[in-house]
Amino acid sequence: MKLSGYTIIDASVAKALGNPPAIGLHHSYELVQRLKSGPIGICMTPSLNEEWVRHSSRFMIRWLASMESRRRVGHFKDRKVADFRRVLKRVEDPHIRAAIEKDAHLTEAALLLNIAVISLDNKQRVYLCALAERYKKLGGLQWINPTEVGEDCLVWLSGCCSDQGFERLTQ
Repeated sequence: MKLSGYTIIDASVAKALGNPPAIGLHHSYELVQRLKSGPIGICMTPSLNEEWVRHSSRFMIRWLASMESRRRVGHFKDRKVADFRRVLKRVEDPHIRAAIEKDAHLTEAALLLNIAVISLDNKQRVYLCALAERYKKLGGLQWINPTEVGEDCLVWLSGCCSDQGFERLTQ
């Protein structure tokens, strides 16, 4: 099957998913299981891979190896987005700036590849939403938390990750 696109899975998901999944993570578990055979692959950059190696559960390490063997992992270079970094430097609260910088590699990959991020990190989403007022390109990103009520990630995946029914960061 030819892949129709990619998505990013944050290490927060890779860390949280064990086998069996913890209570409240059944949508996340089902999502990664469906990614094995669906039309969407996952994006992996060196920075993201490093996070996965440090934080992933054994289940997700095996899952990633299975995805690799199925040629469902796209390997991309880490690249900084200069104008995003300039806006980020102007964030006044040092704690918020540090939090955004910690996962800037996810945001930059999503911006450059125009793909969604699947993450359990709602704080990051809130921070990026606020930053989107100053950096409009962020408003086009999808940041999906499979544990959130109302965010049916399985419907999203079956629709090949379209934004139908899903909010972008600015909404």
